[in-house]
Amino acid sequence: MRGATAFLILSVLVTSVAAEEPELTLGISGTVVDQQGATVEDFDVAHFWSSNGVCWNADGEYYQPAAESDEQKIWKDEGELGELAPLPRNLAQRLPEGHFFIEVPDLDQVALMAVDRDRQRGGIVVVDIAATNQPVEIVLRPLTRVTGEVYCAEAGRKPKSSAARVWARHDQGTGPAITFCVSLQSKFSFLLPPGQYDINVHSESPDAALPRPFQVEVPTGKPSLDLGVINVLMTQPEDGIPRDYRQFYGKQPPPLNITDARGVREDVKLSDFRGKWVVLDFWATWCGPRVKNNLSELAEFCQQHAEQRDHFEILSICNTQGQKAITIEAFEKFSAPLVDGAWKGTSLPYPVLVDGEGKTAGAYGIYRWPTALLIDPEGCLVKDGDLAYLAERLKERRPE
Repeated sequence: MRGATAFLILSVLVTSVAAEEPELTLGISGTVVDQQGATVEDFDVAHFWSSNGVCWNADGEYYQPAAESDEQKIWKDEGELGELAPLPRNLAQRLPEGHFFIEVPDLDQVALMAVDRDRQRGGIVVVDIAATNQPVEIVLRPLTRVTGEVYCAEAGRKPKSSAARVWARHDQGTGPAITFCVSLQSKFSFLLPPGQYDINVHSESPDAALPRPFQVEVPTGKPSLDLGVINVLMTQPEDGIPRDYRQFYGKQPPPLNITDARGVREDVKLSDFRGKWVVLDFWATWCGPRVKNNLSELAEFCQQHAEQRDHFEILSICNTQGQKAITIEAFEKFSAPLVDGAWKGTSLPYPVLVDGEGKTAGAYGIYRWPTALLIDPEGCLVKDGDLAYLAERLKERRPE
């Protein structure tokens, strides 16, 4: 029954979130100021925030659903509606003239987030606990709405529920998160100040997760940031090592395992392109608006570098497992609206590979969609390789 299953899912998620809250043993004092250095009077400071709004009772204990209708009440602000609410027992005492005092757990470092009462500005400071006798200053800047969707390509569908967590980048997602977002729609939404963060996601039904947190930089002055679709991985390979394409940096990546292709042979191998740069562009039609921008950017790159076309290739690898499409004919059928709308009836000017069983994406450990990887002419995966890097390398081969 859906209700009973949902209650179990929510119980697991809430238990996981609550388990992150260590005992408070130390105190930190500080001041909240605006970008001009003037003190701010109306603010909240906490080291653990809900991005679902208030989801606890007067005693600060997380709500447990007693009926199916309670699910939506508890996680009412999921998705794009998520609002920040500080957990009461992790909230600072607000003092006059922008000062505060907060109890924190006894860890090496703790991240504090301050947000004004209108939830328009915020700031984060990472505090070294060894220096807790020194007051800290938190500067408020305009918040950015950071959103994304959760998908499980191996299951071919969105999970029943998901939980995303955010860490200020100081411990790579190993300590308590600074905020979380639970969703029954497999979405997440965070209000974050400019800065660098680690984000991790896991889901229930199916039980899946990212192999590790991924890094995000929230720029200054940008009101929204769409991270696209995050693909949680459901299984591990036989050797027990979760796949992550970063483990192949500087090495030859896994072979391609596709079900059909257009523009190259169905049994295409990466070694067929030895001597050329190769862009592997992993995407799916369910990636949303970012598909249009990503594929259009690649097509434009081909046009801009037409004279170096012999020195590089782009392989468009489309995950069609969810659509149960394993042939190029099936791919063209369900992608027709995208071609007509996003690309104005123009087919992609480079080969399309159909990952009909998700085996190629699974072997690489792709967990963000779309993801573009770069392979050098020797056949090795380039660390943090992107189109800008490739453009620079192609300049080196530009004829005089």
